[in-house]
Amino acid sequence: MRKITHTLCVVLLMACSARQAPVQVYTEPPQDPVYRPAEVIVRNTSWEDPELAAKGLGRMEFVVRVSGRPAQTISQALVDVRHVRDAGRGKRASTNDRGVATFDSLAVGRYQLTVRAIGYASAKSEMIVLPGCRTDIEVYIGVQALGLAPPPPEPSHTRVTTCRSNK
Repeated sequence: MRKITHTLCVVLLMACSARQAPVQVYTEPPQDPVYRPAEVIVRNTSWEDPELAAKGLGRMEFVVRVSGRPAQTISQALVDVRHVRDAGRGKRASTNDRGVATFDSLAVGRYQLTVRAIGYASAKSEMIVLPGCRTDIEVYIGVQALGLAPPPPEPSHTRVTTCRSNK
């Protein structure tokens, strides 16, 4: 009798689970809030380097923070920057214990940025490197829950502070 009851429960559970809507698992959040445009702050004077400007190069400095707790930085986040025109000219770095990653001597132009960390949603954006200018990028990535049918991650966003273009 006990074995029949157990078998009946298993059959009922299988029948009920087959009628439910399939569980969707997202590798990226739905409606892709990852691709939000960056908030850009333009300064008249910035951290400028005449030597880099003479070579036609610029610099990027990143700080990666938790979206819901902006005072908390994330160490060991992977920062990937790729030149839009030449995908082979990409660079990668991990943030240090203060959540900072620096890219010196980058070719001038538009770059695609991707920031990832374990347990967090990724953030993607585009930004411009100007000659002799240090572009400061603050990336706020949201916590991403794991499991079956997790809630969507907190939204991620990027704030860029750069030099005013002389054009």
